[in-house]
Amino acid sequence: MDFNKRENNHAYKLNLGNRTSRSIHSSQSNKRTNWVGDKAFEETSIQYLQNTNIFKDMNIQEIVKDRDRQLRGIDVIAQLYGQDIKVDIKSIASQLPTFCFEISGNINTSQKGWLINPDVETEYYLIVYHEIIGASSYRQGKALMTQDNVAETEAMLINKETLKKEIERHLGDLEVLVDKIRAYEIHQKSAARFNEKGELVKNRNRMNIYPVLSCGLYEQPINIVVRKEVLKELAIMHWIIHDKG
Repeated sequence: MDFNKRENNHAYKLNLGNRTSRSIHSSQSNKRTNWVGDKAFEETSIQYLQNTNIFKDMNIQEIVKDRDRQLRGIDVIAQLYGQDIKVDIKSIASQLPTFCFEISGNINTSQKGWLINPDVETEYYLIVYHEIIGASSYRQGKALMTQDNVAETEAMLINKETLKKEIERHLGDLEVLVDKIRAYEIHQKSAARFNEKGELVKNRNRMNIYPVLSCGLYEQPINIVVRKEVLKELAIMHWIIHDKG
């Protein structure tokens, strides 16, 4: 009898292990698929921008190809007032009223978000909104985007330090904010929003700058959501291109 119990328990653990293994494999597969999709979209966006006045006005000196510099937040080298600047291109396939800036990445590795990571060498952000013909969501737009189905593109060139200072003016020290948000025990799948004091709130109340914890994602990143009106005020260059539609 004891042997049968042990055998049954052993079989149960094996089955549980198999299920866990499949779950992990599926999660890794999804991450890989998402990464490939994101990379393809980024490359398509850059190819599109090459054929617009956006890159011309920025006086692009180099489109960065090597992975090492890309990981350090450099997508292109532009020239501003006669000086080379390192630009990180952040594109989305939707005309959303906001944009997100990461201050904390993977919760399991205590990864710092790219906005505050000292190893990231970005000096300027090129924030790009593409409106894609036939797309009803950001995810769909990202998958559908080609050089020929962009209805409208809006882009803003923003100094990274200027943006950080504006965010900190509203929210204070961002690393302290991360610690405060991580201290919460939140049991929900939807995004959790916080006010300027780092307090959990149920609605946005038309906040212009506010933190969001993506509870539904495995990494549980924390982003600062900034409304487009604020970004326009901070931008040193602003473009709107109407293509089709």
